[in-house]
Amino acid sequence: MISPLLATDQTLRQLARQSQIESLLEDLRVWSQAHTTSRGVREQQRLVASLLEAAPELVARIQSPLLVATFGGTGVGKSTLVNALVGAEVTRAGVTRPTTCIPTLVTHTETALTSLGFSPSDVSSLSTASSTGGLNVQRLDLPILKQFVLLDFPDVDTDEEASEGSNLARVRALLPLCDVLIVVSTQEKYLQARLRAELRAAVTHARVIFVQTFADRDDDIRDDWLGKDLAQDFDVHEIFFVDSKRALDERRRGLRPTGDFGCLLATLEQESIDGARPLLRHNNLVDLIRTATSQGSLALEGQIDLVDQVTRRLDEQDRKLTGDLTEQLKSELLGEQQPWEQRLVASLAEKWSLSPLSALLRLRVNWSKLLGSYALLRSRTVVQATIAGSLQAADWWQRRQRDGDAQAAIDSLATTALSDAALRNLATIVQGDVRQAGLDPIDWSIEERRQEAGRLQLAMCLKARESVDRLIERLLEANASPTAYWMYEVLFCLFPAWLLWRVGYNFFYEAFWLGKPHLETSFYLPAALLLAGWCGLWLWLLTRRLKRGMEREIKSLAEELARQQIPGGLFAQLRERVNQFRLAAEELRLLDSRTTLLQQELRDIPTRLSQTRR
Repeated sequence: MISPLLATDQTLRQLARQSQIESLLEDLRVWSQAHTTSRGVREQQRLVASLLEAAPELVARIQSPLLVATFGGTGVGKSTLVNALVGAEVTRAGVTRPTTCIPTLVTHTETALTSLGFSPSDVSSLSTASSTGGLNVQRLDLPILKQFVLLDFPDVDTDEEASEGSNLARVRALLPLCDVLIVVSTQEKYLQARLRAELRAAVTHARVIFVQTFADRDDDIRDDWLGKDLAQDFDVHEIFFVDSKRALDERRRGLRPTGDFGCLLATLEQESIDGARPLLRHNNLVDLIRTATSQGSLALEGQIDLVDQVTRRLDEQDRKLTGDLTEQLKSELLGEQQPWEQRLVASLAEKWSLSPLSALLRLRVNWSKLLGSYALLRSRTVVQATIAGSLQAADWWQRRQRDGDAQAAIDSLATTALSDAALRNLATIVQGDVRQAGLDPIDWSIEERRQEAGRLQLAMCLKARESVDRLIERLLEANASPTAYWMYEVLFCLFPAWLLWRVGYNFFYEAFWLGKPHLETSFYLPAALLLAGWCGLWLWLLTRRLKRGMEREIKSLAEELARQQIPGGLFAQLRERVNQFRLAAEELRLLDSRTTLLQQELRDIPTRLSQTRR
């Protein structure tokens, strides 16, 4: 008798397991209904959808009797074992081989076959089953059949192939409905390779009980059977060595069977009580889910290399196109460098505020404006004013034209599209990789590819504009630092300061106090030429430094842009499909991991039934 406290605890654990399984099934349903552009993912979605269609029936079977099936070769005593378990002769046992050709289902009179997993169409066809096909159903009013239902399989070693109507085909069709397999063997058959191979293929979710029959005449080979065969593939709890004929005789006389058969019967009864049956059913259901998710995850993992090939091809083409564009950018910027130099010099003069060198830089930038303004002010006639204004307007136009050419050097990146031949060749190569990867094809028209290449180049153009602005800012920051400022100012002012000192010394001291003559034109003319040369030298040195810095920055900018991945790239739609495949594969892998953890939790719960190794 199970105590109320223990029964309550079992119920809570059952509800918790039920909640976990329902949550897992719901997530699998969402995954199977998600939109995908991969044939491989769709195939696995159909597999999962088929499992989900059967899941409600499997969940509804939790409280129904366990379906226990006998599995074994010819003449191992399966039918006699079934008769002994029921306590009556419900299936024929004999000496002819094979004896059982039609599966025999022994169930209670009140048990609905649909609760065991049979579809309504299968149930309606059972009443018309003939001796050559279908299923032989025997309903008995026996208390033990309320706990478990027995299914006597045909011999699985009589057919080489699972052709339609063969014993092997009948067995494989009914195996998914079974909760427990009683694997029956004898001293003669236990090492039969055909049976071992079929058993490994058959046991995907059902728990297993191993039984050696003919204990009245055969030697006990259980240790040898376990060591040579079973231990590699199964976590074996116990192997029963039974005498089915003796057990049937004891049951007929109303006695409780003794020996290993009594232990076998007690094991089936214990696993069939309300507390253990849901655990076994949950375990079987999770095993089925694990089989589907594992197969799907492995199948998608096998496609990863092909999908990666598509990604590598796209990355290779993007790098090639980006490299061509950055080389063109570098060439254009270096060829149209003067406007950027003018902008940098003007910004540097403004940054240095009022100082001798900044004034010289402003003169260098605006000399044409100053000359034009001076000429306009000195004009005495309308003709002179018109000529001066025209020259100033022409200078303004030339400046604007140079600035426009500099911007055009960058904007040209957005209009330099790949040739149609190159695009067509690229589409052909990528299309072959897409077919191998099982991805749905995209629009391969040249017009679409041309527009996509244009969008890529426009993105490159915008990034280049932004990078050039940052380039100017970096150069300005490097050359407008206090250290650089004072170094240039001090060195530049050395000669003008000496010249002013020499003129002032002559005028205020030598001529005024000592009465010496003033400096003559022969001094001032060379001094003016030297001062102009000195200013020109420093302008050349400073602009040369800025020019070299700009060349280095332009080359560095080109290298940086070449390393960067332009957002979207060529075949952006195809990249989206690749990412969609990766996401679907990763989600299925996570679902498989969840299923594996849940499966392990259920398998760790103590039971007296054997199970396959994972």
